[in-house]
Amino acid sequence: MNILITGCGSSIGLEIAKSLKYAKLKNVKLIGTEISWWGLKFGKKYCDEVILTAKSNDPLYEKKFLNILKSKKINIVFVNTDGELEAISKFRDKIKIPISCPEKKAIEICLDKQLTYKKMKKCARLPATMEIKNSQDIKKALDKFGPPIWLRSATGAGGRGSIIIKKANHAEMWIDYWKEMGWHIENWLAHEYLPGKNYGWCSIWKDGELIISCTGERLRYLLENVTISGVTGMIAEGIIVANKDVNVEGTKVIKKLSEKVTGIFTVDFREDKNGFPLLTEINARHAFRPWCFTKARVNFAKIFVELMLEKKLPSLSKYDAGKTGVKIARTVDMEPVFQFPKEKKQSISQK
Repeated sequence: MNILITGCGSSIGLEIAKSLKYAKLKNVKLIGTEISWWGLKFGKKYCDEVILTAKSNDPLYEKKFLNILKSKKINIVFVNTDGELEAISKFRDKIKIPISCPEKKAIEICLDKQLTYKKMKKCARLPATMEIKNSQDIKKALDKFGPPIWLRSATGAGGRGSIIIKKANHAEMWIDYWKEMGWHIENWLAHEYLPGKNYGWCSIWKDGELIISCTGERLRYLLENVTISGVTGMIAEGIIVANKDVNVEGTKVIKKLSEKVTGIFTVDFREDKNGFPLLTEINARHAFRPWCFTKARVNFAKIFVELMLEKKLPSLSKYDAGKTGVKIARTVDMEPVFQFPKEKKQSISQK
């Protein structure tokens, strides 16, 4: 069995490969793709082979990707970066083997936060949102659901362009700065500011049916003290939790994406002032920490492989499958460390 892991030297790709190695699946070869020499070196830590290939915006990306599938006799694919999701969506129907991302329309909704809002506003609870086209829109947003308001790019990962705004002129200067620097944000969105907890609900779906899910709470971000918004997309500390509202909302969101949706998804939520989780974005990939879930007994990568290639269902529950209380801490240039909840000792009468 040959498994392809795109972006295998990236943060998420590396943990997918690590989780598959940890699973000790029989007769499996892990083949990764990367676009840089350092990504290749990182990927080789867990992959049996790493191939240097084209960037996702390269005109030859499709040809090279499909050639890898054929020449390496790939059985299943994990896609781990937004750039590759966007590129693959254009030729998704040509891929006849199991792959972790859904069909083209579902990918497009996940990659565009504006499309996400339009698609989900009738089925899920979302923060109040406005598209920002000019300075008048900024003032309207501040008057309607601020201050403060949350301003961000309509596309991109890692909190791209995000900032908390209390004054209209600050937003105007921020948008102008990004334009002046040539960072190509075409569409801006303003949201109601959400002060509560930050969740990532990861799940696997097959033909429109939820197979398994687990929730992680983001407690801190790496390098949050050197960013304006405090959001970098890379957690420094997180914990496995159980939240019924997140389960309900997450299920509604993915069912709305597509009637027969299949793949791995991470739905992000942030609590409002009343403590209810509101949808902030959908990722057509793993976006929390795969290794943290694996350490909490939910190896999503292993489960997806067994489900798609062997039609094997996991023995764990569909909701809150992970061991709650498992905590991960990460920092730059160090392996993550974990804290596990202590098992409660049973009294003699309970044994």
